[in-house]
Amino acid sequence: MWSLGLVAVELATGLPLYPGNEDYDVLKFIIETQGQPPDHVLDSGVYTEDYFIEDKDKQQRWTFKTDQQFQYETGYESLETRCIKLTRLDDLEQIIMFRRGPEVEAFLGEGGFGIVAKCRDTTTNQAVAIKVNKSDPDILQQAHVEIFILEQLRRLDPDAANIVQWNGFFHDGQRVCLKFELLDQCLWDYIGDRNKQGLPISEVRPILGQITNALSHLSSVGIVHADLKPGNIMVVNRHESPIKVKLIDFGLACPASAVIPGDFVGTVGYCAPEVMLGLPYNEASDMWSLGLVAVELATGLPLYPSENDYDYLKFIIETQGQPPDHQQPGQRLFVSLIKQMLALDAHQRITPSQVLRHPFFSPGLSKRFPCINIERPY
Repeated sequence: MWSLGLVAVELATGLPLYPGNEDYDVLKFIIETQGQPPDHVLDSGVYTEDYFIEDKDKQQRWTFKTDQQFQYETGYESLETRCIKLTRLDDLEQIIMFRRGPEVEAFLGEGGFGIVAKCRDTTTNQAVAIKVNKSDPDILQQAHVEIFILEQLRRLDPDAANIVQWNGFFHDGQRVCLKFELLDQCLWDYIGDRNKQGLPISEVRPILGQITNALSHLSSVGIVHADLKPGNIMVVNRHESPIKVKLIDFGLACPASAVIPGDFVGTVGYCAPEVMLGLPYNEASDMWSLGLVAVELATGLPLYPSENDYDYLKFIIETQGQPPDHQQPGQRLFVSLIKQMLALDAHQRITPSQVLRHPFFSPGLSKRFPCINIERPY
């Protein structure tokens, strides 16, 4: 019957649910999706110790071996072979829905809103990204707000404005599905590919300039993005030079004129102090977030890594001071720009047009100081 269940999934989606080159991978995929079998079941397994480690002092005695542990013991390197990657079986409903329309090639991510998939448009044969929102009433309402924002952004040239191109939406039952151009890689992954050592100034400057350009265009139509972070900045094609990036995910965006003080938007670690404190906010909150993105680009590390609001505010209060005098000119200009982006008073924060005129963007800077080397405090 288990096998028939997997056959049923493959019939409905055209893809195997748990593909694997080795038994370890298949078991790992099952556990990541459905959880671990209870201890009394594992106790009777002839091969349980091949894949699990027993610790009799723990409430759950059996623990599945990590990729590293299994590779150390067997020499086998675990591989990710899934096209369907779920955290729970209930999400199969959304995947089956996808199979009725565009052809799903891979799932790119998931969040509280739903999932994003790489699809093949059967009418144009082009690869596209589709964001499918859950049918939850609150998420449905937010999806309609996002569509309103995206309609306002149609007035902009997506390439000139460095924002993702939106290609409309469709409904599947109660779900709202948004179609976007397919981009390559988010900045979190782009930085991670460099072992989180930070990017050279030759890449920091164009990325920062292009996102500033995007914010300038958003400001021209009165839109606050409200969730600027490396995960919402996409590299168009990592193999092309010079690098080009675009701003994505307008799920929390809103007109500056419609901001409601007290509404918590953004992501802890990137949102502006006025948002955290429930004060009125505007486009200046995006500039704060961009300042933190700029630090992460240059150092490979978030300036205020936090899992809760209190720690985030504490780090801000403890570190917003005068930078040391021993910095190189390139560093000094960069930190000068960061300080203006991270001004605690939103009214004093630098604007997008002022960023582009800042000496950090002087054409001769990258020639004189090709690298930003900021000493890490830890």
